[in-house]
Amino acid sequence: MQKEEIQLGELSRFASELKAAVEVICKSPPFRTSAKSCQFLRHIVQHTLEGNVDELKERLIGIVLLGRETTYDTGSDAGVRVRANDVRKRLAAYYAANLGDHEFTLELPAGSYVPRFYLHRTFQHDQLDLEAAAAVEAHRAAAALPQARELSLPQLALPTIVALFLCVICIRWQLTREHPS
Repeated sequence: MQKEEIQLGELSRFASELKAAVEVICKSPPFRTSAKSCQFLRHIVQHTLEGNVDELKERLIGIVLLGRETTYDTGSDAGVRVRANDVRKRLAAYYAANLGDHEFTLELPAGSYVPRFYLHRTFQHDQLDLEAAAAVEAHRAAAALPQARELSLPQLALPTIVALFLCVICIRWQLTREHPS
């Protein structure tokens, strides 16, 4: 499956599908327990789909979603950043639990409140043929490598026994040199 980023100018073509994908995400276990994270996700997706990404600034999100005063200090009030990090973690958990089940995915890049959207396309036949050829080639290369043969227990133990025997001889020789009788 190929992952292709949908550019901002093309988002309107997929608006209804992307809104539906967000609703599926919000009903999933990672998001079901946090209405505020769903509200945040819906807000940033809606503004992005409408082309209002300039409104996705920390201060504006804080005023609209968190009810902050227009003069609040974004440096000392991390509410929006905390909520965005929570959404990032929940998205990661959602996609980890639902690998490959999506026509569309979205991510919220660190340091931004503008989500990115991706369209997943299935491989074309020629791509599948290339992958199959690569798999066959990898199998041939692996078959050409010398195979390790299985060793029996006596074959594995023999070097250890010989090493122990040599150690005992060396220790005895050392003791007879230090304490001659």
